[in-house]
Amino acid sequence: MSDNKRYTDALIEFHKERLSSLSNPTMKCEGCQNPRQFVSHQDKLIFTCGSQGSGKCGVQYEITVPHYTYFPQEYNVLSQCIYGHGYSDDIDDVSRYAVETAIQTFEFSKPFQESVKEASEYRKHCDTEREKLVQQYQKLNKEESRIQQVHDVSRIRNTNATKRLKLQKMMKETDDPMQLSQLRKDYVDLFVNEREELYPKIDELTNDVSDDYVVIKQATIDVSNDTYKKTEKKKRKPRKKPPQVTTGS
Repeated sequence: MSDNKRYTDALIEFHKERLSSLSNPTMKCEGCQNPRQFVSHQDKLIFTCGSQGSGKCGVQYEITVPHYTYFPQEYNVLSQCIYGHGYSDDIDDVSRYAVETAIQTFEFSKPFQESVKEASEYRKHCDTEREKLVQQYQKLNKEESRIQQVHDVSRIRNTNATKRLKLQKMMKETDDPMQLSQLRKDYVDLFVNEREELYPKIDELTNDVSDDYVVIKQATIDVSNDTYKKTEKKKRKPRKKPPQVTTGS
């Protein structure tokens, strides 16, 4: 099972169990004393049988939700880090200046050289992170497949344009009625081919919307117990029989 499928299944189960408990607040897991609890934090969802500690009635599982970033904004931030754009009020911040060559040529204080070294390492880190970000974005939006589709559309258009010009020239030059009829048929078939092969590819590219939100931290599911899979069902109280009505003689 893929990580994404596992996360989706766990998320659905969490909310399904939560709704069941909302409809029956006294619902308990089998053998547990306290009602079930569903805790929501900023980045975690916790399902517990209501007891503290690591026993079978404690935490059943924790879902850590994935973290997303907006690709255009994050790409711009990392690019500024790499190329030294931006402004900082910190006079000791040399991260935006590429001065590695200067410190090898001239003498500078040791603290300054250390700052330059740290800035250089930081830019390398940003470069690596940007490369990862681009790879994730391309994978998410199937960029390689999209580029291939663009090439296919361009190829078909160029091929058909060449054929169209050739047929037009041949129709102008021929005096043979039979040949002219066949050329006209080929010309019409060319448009039919475009409608059936080219237009669907163009529509697919036009309607394909890119997703600009990239996962920078994957979801995790930590399962501790499975006690919740069995719940105690309350015994129904026997219905009281309605009092018998006696009639006077």
